Amino acid sequence: MKLTPQHRLFFAAILAAAVVAATVHLSLLAPVFDLVMTPHAQGGLVITRVTPGSLNARQVSQGGRLTRLGGIEMDGTLLIEEPDQLGTWESYNRFLDALGQLNAAVDHGVVSAEIDGEPVTLSARPRTIGDLPSMFWVQLAVGVLGFLIAAGVYAFRPRDRGAAHFAVTGLGLLLSATAATVYSTRELVMDGETVRLLSAVNWFGTLTFTAALVALLWEYPRTLGHRFPVPTIVYGTALLSWIGFVRQLFPDPGSVYLAILCLFSITFLFAWLQWRKTAAHPVERAALKWYLLSIYLGTGLFAAVILLPLALGTEPVASQGVMFVVFLLMFVGIALGITRYRLFDLDRWWLTAWIWFFGGLVVIGVDALLLWALGLTQGTSLALSLALVGWIYFPARQWLFSHLHRGGDERGRQIHRLIQELFSAEEVGQLAELWHKYLAREWDVLDLQIEPGSLSAPRIGNDAQTLAVPHLFGEQHLVLRHPHRGSRLFTRRDSEAATLLHQLARQALDGLSARHEAIEERRRIFGDLHDDVGSKLLSLLYRAKDPASGELARSALADLRDVVSQSDEGVLPLTDALADWRAEAQERLDDAGIVLQWEQTVATDLPVSTFRLRHTARILREALNNVIKHAGGTTVTVRIAETAGRLHLAIMDDGVGSDPETWREGRGMLNIRHRLNKLGGSVQWRRHAQAGCTLEVTVPLDQPLTPAGTPSR
Repeated sequence: MKLTPQHRLFFAAILAAAVVAATVHLSLLAPVFDLVMTPHAQGGLVITRVTPGSLNARQVSQGGRLTRLGGIEMDGTLLIEEPDQLGTWESYNRFLDALGQLNAAVDHGVVSAEIDGEPVTLSARPRTIGDLPSMFWVQLAVGVLGFLIAAGVYAFRPRDRGAAHFAVTGLGLLLSATAATVYSTRELVMDGETVRLLSAVNWFGTLTFTAALVALLWEYPRTLGHRFPVPTIVYGTALLSWIGFVRQLFPDPGSVYLAILCLFSITFLFAWLQWRKTAAHPVERAALKWYLLSIYLGTGLFAAVILLPLALGTEPVASQGVMFVVFLLMFVGIALGITRYRLFDLDRWWLTAWIWFFGGLVVIGVDALLLWALGLTQGTSLALSLALVGWIYFPARQWLFSHLHRGGDERGRQIHRLIQELFSAEEVGQLAELWHKYLAREWDVLDLQIEPGSLSAPRIGNDAQTLAVPHLFGEQHLVLRHPHRGSRLFTRRDSEAATLLHQLARQALDGLSARHEAIEERRRIFGDLHDDVGSKLLSLLYRAKDPASGELARSALADLRDVVSQSDEGVLPLTDALADWRAEAQERLDDAGIVLQWEQTVATDLPVSTFRLRHTARILREALNNVIKHAGGTTVTVRIAETAGRLHLAIMDDGVGSDPETWREGRGMLNIRHRLNKLGGSVQWRRHAQAGCTLEVTVPLDQPLTPAGTPSR
């Protein structure tokens, strides 16, 4: 049967569960007196607390000094957390013998004692899970979590030697932490041979952890050499050292700390060699930085607070049990490095797989706890465990998933900005430049090059350090190297994102090409109108036999020239436009025999868009056409003023026009209203008291155009 990552995760969980069960079982073998004791300066142990409800509550009072128990002289060494801190093998063996005698003495539950010089009888009871202190569970959790993180890496990378060494570090931590938590959290008494065995397991785990750390730095992120079997030598040295300590061949039990420090010091040499070897490999260098930070943050603190003082023969700065927690910093840091820097070539799916796996374990664990603690039936406990998991675990898991993928909304906003930029490009070169800049910014790459050869789709290459993307045009493609400044590798998700971006860029390029074709077609049509229709209108103007026909031909020719020659883009000085309007109005009214009175109040040479000027000129032209055709007057007054960014235009005649309320709107009036709707302006016709009418027009010169007023291209 082929082993899958799920199988390996399951086996790792089973092993961890077995170690937890053994650890709890061994801890429960130690009897308890329900007393809290500390060493006394003059010998013996001071009782600092008697647990309420204790069997010994009547025989013992707080503050009493316990000097003998089961025929053994009491001293502070019997409360020591770690027996190898006693200094000599003689003290170490004497401590274990004393524990053995005490355990034998309380085997029947009652033991003679001497408190404050008075003989008393103390009763011991079996230990329960509720008696286990919080530090027991903390050390146990550190060992289990560290092991599962390391085993999880190996589960997905079983052929990677670096992952194998990392798994061994997790196993070493599991053995070391669980063994130490049994004897370091005892109340007072425990079988001496059990402590001897657990102390040896603790040494084995610590030496194995350190040796695996050295071997790991030899293999990862780049192998430092194949000529010498350095990992084998390191593991062999650790094994021989452990045998020497078990057989007590070293000068004292504290030498184990010196041996561990010597092994650990090799990591600095290998770290320096790895630093040199990854100089030309930014991905490995980024992974190494995070990797070393995780390792030395945890192990360095433990070495400085525990190992170094003990190797120098002084008291450690903090409790060894408490300092076990710093090891978890290393494993959690490496787990975070996997999701950020793809350590061991794993990605965020590694953490996702663990979360799903733990989901099943949580259901089983809660069910077992309810069966054991509350004595519920199997069906009731299963239902209740599913409810608790649904209310607590699954919402927490969903929050973690959303936290891991919170970059989705930002990616959407970035694509929206890209679309705006690409579809606003005016030239092909500008579009290509915008797209190249976006790709470099999106992945924060160290290098982006254009290389020959066409591609049909994005492709990841060179051990996921490069991403090749099809170019927008030509037999070329783009190569992006080292994403996020070389801190990670390209993934399938990056390839999918690049495919989407390339499709967007191609659509923008197609739209730009269609727009350029439309502009060229417009220019061709305008040229044909100017050459063909313009010449025919000019012939009609010269052949006109009456003023009305000539005026019609002249007006059509002016409109044609206006359409062909003027652009909707750019700006012109308002005074220049007014001069053209006045000249045209003067010519047309002179031909019709009408007097023009032009009144103009424009204080500044204001720049106005040609689009507004063109439509306003046509409004004036249409108004003069109506005066010439329908008013029957002799004088036209045109008043133009500009105030507060608005152009006010009034055309007044002295004709015999009727009330505008009775007019039937023709094409001329409709055209005027349509143009003013585009410009966001207003229009009003009114009749004079005596004779004639006035057309009043207001055109804003600075506000945005309405959607209908957006010039067509």
